[in-house]
Amino acid sequence: MAATRFSGRLKGDVMKILGSAFFLLVGITFFALASPGLAEENSMAERVVEAMGGMERLKAVRSIRTNSHSINFGSMTSYAAGAPPIHLSDGEDTTIWEPMSRRFSIHLRLKALVPFPGEFNFKEAFDGTYATRSGPRDYRRQTDPALPGAYLGARLKRLSLEYPQWLFVKADSVTPAGVRSVNGKEMPVLDIRALNENWRVSIDPDTDLPHSVVVREIDGLRGSILVETRYSDWRAVDGVMMPFRVAQFTGGTLSRRETRTEISLNVDVAESDFRLADISDIEQPDPSDVTWGWGMTHWFLGRYAMGRSSEMRQITPVALRQIGERIFQVTGTSHHNLVIVGPHSLAVIEAPFYPARSKVVLAALRQRWPDKPVQYLVLTHHHTDHVGGMDEYVKAGAQLAVAAGNKAFFENILTGSGIRHKEILTVRERRLLPDFGRQIELLSVPNSHAFEMIVAYFPDQKLLFATDLYSPGRPKQPPNYPSELLQAIEYYGLDVERLIGGHGTGPDDFSRFMESAK
Repeated sequence: MAATRFSGRLKGDVMKILGSAFFLLVGITFFALASPGLAEENSMAERVVEAMGGMERLKAVRSIRTNSHSINFGSMTSYAAGAPPIHLSDGEDTTIWEPMSRRFSIHLRLKALVPFPGEFNFKEAFDGTYATRSGPRDYRRQTDPALPGAYLGARLKRLSLEYPQWLFVKADSVTPAGVRSVNGKEMPVLDIRALNENWRVSIDPDTDLPHSVVVREIDGLRGSILVETRYSDWRAVDGVMMPFRVAQFTGGTLSRRETRTEISLNVDVAESDFRLADISDIEQPDPSDVTWGWGMTHWFLGRYAMGRSSEMRQITPVALRQIGERIFQVTGTSHHNLVIVGPHSLAVIEAPFYPARSKVVLAALRQRWPDKPVQYLVLTHHHTDHVGGMDEYVKAGAQLAVAAGNKAFFENILTGSGIRHKEILTVRERRLLPDFGRQIELLSVPNSHAFEMIVAYFPDQKLLFATDLYSPGRPKQPPNYPSELLQAIEYYGLDVERLIGGHGTGPDDFSRFMESAK
């Protein structure tokens, strides 16, 4: 099935801010106090609402306090392409959420394992207008107390998925949608239209309680995917049934398990609980950013699960920084490309994030070199943050070059998306890009970050490009990666004077790299 891509998902009108109200979103009305739209004749929906505690009792819940611990997994950051998900982090959270106003305050304690070990203790809050955070939540220094709009949208949607009872409360419509077989059990399915989103809810016929909610999201690499949240261990809390175990699956792969140790309803909250910083210094989140994050919850919360702060949508700006003869680093975001100018064409290394970023980069390249198409796109490894925008380059006629062991992975993605493409070039140990007009040597580097990793070497410039294994200019480097890269440099006998990366600043001279590699 052809994948749905980002361009069609971001169109919207300009939202107006009225008084002290936050904003109205085009496509997702996060903060509206929607009245129930259950059809009277929909007996299944009525049974489900009654089983959860009844509409009056659900609507009367002012606030929910939940203590939980979770384990987070990732498949698109796995060691090998297509491998099972890896354990990213553990969390201990205390959440206060107002289901009708959508305000929240969350105290998060995250123990990250991949890609850097670290422990972070911080808070996030949203008062209906402003979103703030306090405390360290990344190994990099942070000074901005504002919670990025894209991350806010993802967090709001996650809360809606974790408490499915209020989808029924806010439903504009609930429609029977047949049955679904789950582990041999036939479960009725309801389609709910709520918060301007379509939610497909499977009902356990033994309890009339939700078994799962499925919603469609956009993924940079895989296109349109399904995110499924499953519920179990339902218990009565003040007359309202609450799930004490929640599991989320992204594209059919486990991404999170949460066990709730305590749930309290109608707890006393103060206005200060939802405001962690002086709002005079904080701007309101951009509505289009919030919409973007709502449609990519798995991406932004997956970044959070890795202890990362790159939780904003990164599309612009595009800057071309010359770092060698006819070699340019594409900057403007936290993830960089490299552009090599040949006699008749361009070669690009890396395709960060998602198609929207690749589109603006390609437009900048066409403006700068209108007579030079992109002949090659080199992907150093399979992690989504560096390859999520590859489709746009392939559509523009670029030929992929990847490590030999990753060929089938990328071939399956392109074929599944219905994208016509040229034969994929592969690198087993080392090879030159053919028919380009200047030397670009691709070399395989054994390492502990990603199986089948390659780097690019420019002999005439004595320049090496590497992603993740070394990030020029960063004071903190992964513990093993630089030494693994140094071993490969020595093994191949490369004469390297400077290194440039897919992250960080650059270039760094070889002596500074050696300090990290010791």
